[in-house]
Amino acid sequence: MRNRLEQVKDSLFFVPAIYIIGAAFLAWGLNRIDSSAVPQDLVFLLPTSLEGARLVFSTVASATITVSALVFSITAISVQLASDYSPRVLGEFLRDSFQKNVVGWVSATFTFALLSLATLGAEPTQAAEGNVASWAATTAVILAVGSVLAIVAFIDRTTTRVRVEHIVRRISASSSAAMRNHFSDQSTDIASEGWELAPDTDSTTVRATDSGWVRRIRPRELLAELQPGMVARIDVRVGDYVTVDDRLLTVWQSEEAEEVDLGGSSILIGPSRSSDHDPGFGLRQLLDIALRALSPGINDPGTAVAVVYHLVEPLRVALTGYPRSRFFHDGDRHVAMPLASDREDFVRDTLAELRQALGGQVLVATAMVDIIGSLKEQLRDSALDERSRVLDKELELLLEEIDTWDLLSADREPIIRTLRRKRLMDGLADDAPAVAWLEG
Repeated sequence: MRNRLEQVKDSLFFVPAIYIIGAAFLAWGLNRIDSSAVPQDLVFLLPTSLEGARLVFSTVASATITVSALVFSITAISVQLASDYSPRVLGEFLRDSFQKNVVGWVSATFTFALLSLATLGAEPTQAAEGNVASWAATTAVILAVGSVLAIVAFIDRTTTRVRVEHIVRRISASSSAAMRNHFSDQSTDIASEGWELAPDTDSTTVRATDSGWVRRIRPRELLAELQPGMVARIDVRVGDYVTVDDRLLTVWQSEEAEEVDLGGSSILIGPSRSSDHDPGFGLRQLLDIALRALSPGINDPGTAVAVVYHLVEPLRVALTGYPRSRFFHDGDRHVAMPLASDREDFVRDTLAELRQALGGQVLVATAMVDIIGSLKEQLRDSALDERSRVLDKELELLLEEIDTWDLLSADREPIIRTLRRKRLMDGLADDAPAVAWLEG
């Protein structure tokens, strides 16, 4: 069921389909009203006849289907432009609710006009008495005007969304939110009381029935499914890829516990990763954009610099956060989560991959020095200086990489100025490359 809901979120079909069905019922209902004794001389209704209504419906239907092609073309072009930055950002485009509602509104307008035209005059009272069709005609005009406004808003929004600055900022925000779910803002109890098991306790393995990415794990739901005396260990992490028959859970139970079919329902597996609960996926998307910008075929250091600065917020959340408890208890039922990526993993993996792809780009290297200094300042302000070790190590590796470049002393000046401005020189070892640059 949850997989179905995730598929609905990723689909561009479901929301417009609801609009179309609603338009069909609206057309049927208004046709019934127009053929009844409901007053037609209200001030907000358009004065029209059956022939006039037929002209309105045919005009709206023909114009709307043309506009629908424009909306679909803009959607396809925006998806193509987004894929140029990274194919993994397409999921966020398809999930955009505004886009789905615009497509649905335009499709519903066409459907309403077409069905109203087809049923116009079908009722005996309409054909015999020549009643006007004011309610349906007025609604068609309102839907048509709304479609025009929706398309203008859609074009304005799309031209903004495909800009790399907007894409990078949005991914950074979603990655930061996922980091806040992954870490806690205060120290939590991670004690493992109750996890001890008798060596002869029987175990049961729950295996995957489908292949895909682990998108979310709900340990509390698993805890509620366990029988008294059961202990469960989750053997996968969010962001892992599993294939059929891979182990998802290991469950131990006492002799008194009844057997229960868990089925792995607490572990959501989908065809693609999602940044909602997977902080590593957000960082992966940002790195994809930066690495593509640094590639020789594109050579766009400005985009890489923008990505580097947008890495600060998710990495800050990781560095200042605390690991959440991996153990969940409810009486004599226990669930243990696997060891998740810690703050040093996120920082090390992110900065190392960027460093390895710099290729002599001083502008990007300067930005990396700058964000390392900013992160160290935030740790100092939070009285978490001891967490700066991973940053110090990455800074030393970055400076060693820069030292291998054949740079003139003037080209090294931006890096040295940034080191001084961020007060990073004091934390460097005496034999660090930057120290030699200053002395030279």
